[in-house]
Amino acid sequence: MDIDLVPFRRLVPAVLLALGACGLWPTLAAATPLGAAPSSLSFAQELVGKTSSSQGVSVSNPLPGRGQVEGVSIGGADPDDFEITAESCAGAALEPFEGCEVEVAFAPQAGGARSAVLEIGLEGEATLVVPLAIALTGVSLFFAARSFIADAGKTASVGQRIAGLATAS
Repeated sequence: MDIDLVPFRRLVPAVLLALGACGLWPTLAAATPLGAAPSSLSFAQELVGKTSSSQGVSVSNPLPGRGQVEGVSIGGADPDDFEITAESCAGAALEPFEGCEVEVAFAPQAGGARSAVLEIGLEGEATLVVPLAIALTGVSLFFAARSFIADAGKTASVGQRIAGLATAS
C-alpha cells in the first residue's frame, strides 16, 4: 500500500508556523547570534552636571551567519543620566567573528542612585527586533556650598560633597 504524501507538503509551513506561535518551536531570540560584553556597566560617583569617562560595550557575532544591529538607545528608570558618547553598531551587519562598540558615559542630572538600560536592538527572523539589555548604574553627588565665618568677621565659602541632597546654610 503506497501513501501519497504530496498533499501533506502544503501543510508543513502551516504546522511550523503554528508551532512557533504556540511557543513549541525555538524562540526567535535564539536565532539571533549576537552577544554583548560586559553585561553591565557600573560608574564611579560623579557630581550632578558633570560627565564621567566613557566605558565600552562590545557587541559581537560568535556564530555562523550574519547578525543585524537595528539600533542603540538608552531606556529604563533614568535614561537622561547616561549618554551614548560613541558607537559603531546602529545599522551594522555583523558577519561571523565581527563586532562593534558602544561607548557610554554617566552624566547625572539629579542626586542619588541612578540606573538605566543600554538597549541594543537586534533583528531576528521575520524582522522582529530582539533587544540586548546592558544594565547601567551610577551614584551622583550634589556639590553644595556651605558658608562659614572666617577671621576678622569675613564670610567665605567652602565646597562640601553631600550625597543625594543639596543643603544650604
